[in-house]
Amino acid sequence: MQRRSTGIKDLDKHLNGGVPPGALLLLTSHSQTQAELFTHTILSQHDDTRTHYLTTLTTESGAAAELQKTPVNTAPGSTAIHSINPDEPIRDTVNTIRTATTEQNNNHGDTSETGRETRTATTDGGSHHTDTGTARIIIIDTITDLEHGTERSDYQDFLAWLQALQRDTGTIVLLTRYTDYHASDSGHEHVTNRSADAVWELSEHRDDTNISTYLYMPKCRFGNPFTERWKVNIDTEIRIDTSRDIA
Repeated sequence: MQRRSTGIKDLDKHLNGGVPPGALLLLTSHSQTQAELFTHTILSQHDDTRTHYLTTLTTESGAAAELQKTPVNTAPGSTAIHSINPDEPIRDTVNTIRTATTEQNNNHGDTSETGRETRTATTDGGSHHTDTGTARIIIIDTITDLEHGTERSDYQDFLAWLQALQRDTGTIVLLTRYTDYHASDSGHEHVTNRSADAVWELSEHRDDTNISTYLYMPKCRFGNPFTERWKVNIDTEIRIDTSRDIA
């Protein structure tokens, strides 16, 4: 099946054209880096309404405003944004994804198991009832809220359910994790790491005069992991510095 572009030319080339359908991806970074541009770049490649952005960090309108500010053209209106309750992250995430990936019998929306109407914002600042059929791209920002504060068995069941959905629909899922979000590594990060088909790490290095950002890919089941770090230039887009520090 055709692979989907990451929006980063050199990364696509390394991955033989991009990411295959059904892949579970993990992006880790520090929250004060501009790693969000990585997510926005992926969103910009898929201008269809079957792209869903789930956030535990802000409201639908807040996330839509952030996407409108990004220098990357994320195709306004093409991404459905869903706010996830961080107090019940697994239950709310499952209910939201179920609704977002199931065709509705009418245009009046539906009510999830939580009783929350499945009304979502879009990247153009509007809102609509979800009626999108099978999702192609799902982004969960951030998976950290699901990794912490839940029983391990519940989290394992969630990932198993998510991967079964991916196998059935070919949906690509990107999970983001902020490495500074929780003070201790007391969650289920190892479960996510083991389940992910590819792991991308954005790391920032500083000295007295420069800030450098590097991309690591220590794991990739659908291609070759990096043997070296890649230096990344992040300004209005993400570009790989091919002059050095590239595998």
